[in-house]
Amino acid sequence: MEYVRCNLCDSNDYIPLERETKIVSLKPPLTLVKCKNCDLIYLNPRPPEEEIRDIYKTSNYFSQYGVTVDNYSLADYVKKRLIQLEKSKLPSRRILEVGCGTGHFLNYAHNRGWDTYGVDISPWVGKHIKDELNLRIFIGELEDAKFQSNFFDVVHMSHVLEHLRNPSVTLRELSRVLKKEGILIIEVPNEFYYLRYKIRLLTGHPIFYEIPSPHLFFFSAITLKQIIQKAGFRIVEFKTWSTGGPNSKNLAKELSKKVIYSLEKCCHSGNIMEIWAVKK
Repeated sequence: MEYVRCNLCDSNDYIPLERETKIVSLKPPLTLVKCKNCDLIYLNPRPPEEEIRDIYKTSNYFSQYGVTVDNYSLADYVKKRLIQLEKSKLPSRRILEVGCGTGHFLNYAHNRGWDTYGVDISPWVGKHIKDELNLRIFIGELEDAKFQSNFFDVVHMSHVLEHLRNPSVTLRELSRVLKKEGILIIEVPNEFYYLRYKIRLLTGHPIFYEIPSPHLFFFSAITLKQIIQKAGFRIVEFKTWSTGGPNSKNLAKELSKKVIYSLEKCCHSGNIMEIWAVKK
């Protein structure tokens, strides 16, 4: 196990979060902590680098969540991101995806005429994207890819930042490889700050993770914005939304869920956060 300082403010002063550690189904010595200085929640201690890398080596990481190359489809809202980008006044259409998953986003962008590049630490992901999709991908850490400075128009990261060992370093590298006014799109889970989570805590009915969380960081809206801004970006849009919509056969429960989801949307307290930022 390794102990780390806060990745946002470099403080080494934190408090353990026993309740949250149990909710994400982690067992000692793995512990979630909150920085006393900036409130960033992170795993401390955490497994060493090689052990973390082993999690993503094969397709087992995806299959444990019921995701395969064949049964996964790119969500409409993700497709709309590209359409929105295509309306922007970009000098070119060179896009980098960090953390490529099943490769569906890169493939969709490629088919729409984008000049696509990918980076992923998973050998399985890299092999699939190279051999099956015939797309460019670097297997390893972003910092080791050695891209040119001011090279990309857009960087896309979906549910990746929370997995990184050093998100601050990665964000600074993204700032280097993006062109000035280049666009950074990040999507992360809002695990401890969305409305339904708070309601469940108040009513004494938190939902425990079935699979232990592989996340190293647990961002709030505030800490997410701060870590992105600190790396040299200006945030232009922030929004949240909710997954797992109303589907109960009970009318009262259906209506109550709809009310809660509506509140989450208008109060920016859904369980998914999305940020668009530009390089200063």
